[in-house]
Amino acid sequence: MTEREKVLKFCENLSATEIPKVHNFIMGLWANRPVKIFTTVETESNWAALKEAATRGALKSGDKIPVTLKSGEQITLTIGHDERGNAYFSFEDCLKEQRPVNGDGTVTGGWKSFDIRQWLNNELFALLPDDLQAVIEPTEIVQIIDGERVVTKDKLFLFSKTQLFGKGDWSRIEPEDTQIDIFATEKRRVKECGDHGTWPYSTRTPQEYGTNGVAYVGSSGYAGSSIASNSRGVAPGFRITKS
Repeated sequence: MTEREKVLKFCENLSATEIPKVHNFIMGLWANRPVKIFTTVETESNWAALKEAATRGALKSGDKIPVTLKSGEQITLTIGHDERGNAYFSFEDCLKEQRPVNGDGTVTGGWKSFDIRQWLNNELFALLPDDLQAVIEPTEIVQIIDGERVVTKDKLFLFSKTQLFGKGDWSRIEPEDTQIDIFATEKRRVKECGDHGTWPYSTRTPQEYGTNGVAYVGSSGYAGSSIASNSRGVAPGFRITKS
């Protein structure tokens, strides 16, 4: 006899006056059942210690680190790992300033030729705190452009469509990339941009066919494509261990 059948059998033998008492007793047990509470624990650290932890593979996906840029803008970094276990630091939300991927609207040459690549690795990098700058390692980025393997090494970069959405037809352009766990669902890909609320942001992945399209993440976490000269949110990332 199942537990449910036992309960029903028991109830058959209750009198009309006993049923409310049993009901109240059961509801009391339900009201006092244990509940789980999830809390956030803050831990003091520094970038040198985080670099050592990253080298040991001891960083946890989802952990967050608040940072104040030299401009005064406050950002939060979120730790994630790709399918090979490589640790990445991602801007949790977009910077306040929106920017185009490439001012002339073309994607010829791919990531290597994009204006935003130069901006990230010069102007934005210079705004990072000095102790953070000191631990960032250049990340090797590979794209297949017109059948050729194009390699760059960047301290700051936009994430690829594959890193954000996983493998797909677009991965022919970025065959060495794998998805990063903190971007595994639409909800986790959503980012805000200043006072705009949730907002589209750019990737580094050009359309495989055509000369002006680049992939972006929509305000609901879906994939889209637009002209490279359109300004969108900027949410870069970096690594503190060598590629």
